[in-house]
Amino acid sequence: MTHRISLSDNPLVAISKMAADNAGAYTVMSELMRSSPAAIMWLDQLGIYGSHIWTLYRTACKSNIKATVGALQAARKGMIAPDAVLKAADGYVEFTEQQLKQFCELLDQYPPSEY
Repeated sequence: MTHRISLSDNPLVAISKMAADNAGAYTVMSELMRSSPAAIMWLDQLGIYGSHIWTLYRTACKSNIKATVGALQAARKGMIAPDAVLKAADGYVEFTEQQLKQFCELLDQYPPSEY
């Protein structure tokens, strides 16, 4: 899979490439840049861009940025299948309240400084 962002990209370029002209995705990417920059690379590694970023955050993760990062972290650590996150980003799956809680708890165990 070809990634859209590279280490040579400055933050604005990386956000622009990932958001793909989707206003909702820009919002999520800006929040990720402040709270969890590593999650931007995880989205790129999974091939989640543009409106799919917004769908993952807004619909599947109920507008909870911590749960969104937690879902990506769970997929990265093999706790859920990456395909589950891809289906959520495509709008086919919404995570349950219990799953969202678990994703947030995962981030409590592995704070951003430990990514």
